[in-house]
Amino acid sequence: GADEELLALPRRRDEETGAMAVDRAQMKGYIAEIMKGEELEELSAKKVREQVEQKMGLEQGALKSEKTTISAIIDEVLAENPPKEESEAEASASEEEEEKKPAKGKKRPAESAPDDPPKQPKSTCRTASGDEAPKNVKKLQESMKMTAAKFLRDGPTLKIDLCGNELQGPPRTFSSGNKGWYMNGKVEIPVGNTTVWAQVGMNITIPGSAAWK
Repeated sequence: GADEELLALPRRRDEETGAMAVDRAQMKGYIAEIMKGEELEELSAKKVREQVEQKMGLEQGALKSEKTTISAIIDEVLAENPPKEESEAEASASEEEEEKKPAKGKKRPAESAPDDPPKQPKSTCRTASGDEAPKNVKKLQESMKMTAAKFLRDGPTLKIDLCGNELQGPPRTFSSGNKGWYMNGKVEIPVGNTTVWAQVGMNITIPGSAAWK
């Protein structure tokens, strides 16, 4: 239903509940806080509403009557903090390509300052076949014989083992039109003799899949 669409949150509680009103600015603050650090494409009106109800100490479903206000506020939050079109993986790949290109007119790299922080180690990827993706993978996959319906019907539910934690994600369509998978949750990660809780947000998108209709 409409609850599953990407919407925002209400500014006050349903009058039937008899709860105190919440002004729009306060409600917007709750929404922005919830959306911060979350995968925007995974947030639905229902999920956001339930989190706001918890923050406000309201009964579950108390804010269902505020769908119009919900939509308006989340649109504002998204406009002020637009989501990146590229996935983390695609953005990382773009950065790597830029690093490989030598700067014009630059004869030698500038020496790093002594107090420069050390470079962070990069993630690695080993494919099942050992092959690398073609450079024009997006264009190639835009024209392949695939439809959105076929992908959603035949695409596998991905399962990932992360230090003994199992994440699952069914095939889906993102708001950008791209197809792929999304997995998230809090998992236990061993760090030496200590176990820490970590937040996982895994966004797997298929380049060129926005063209699949």
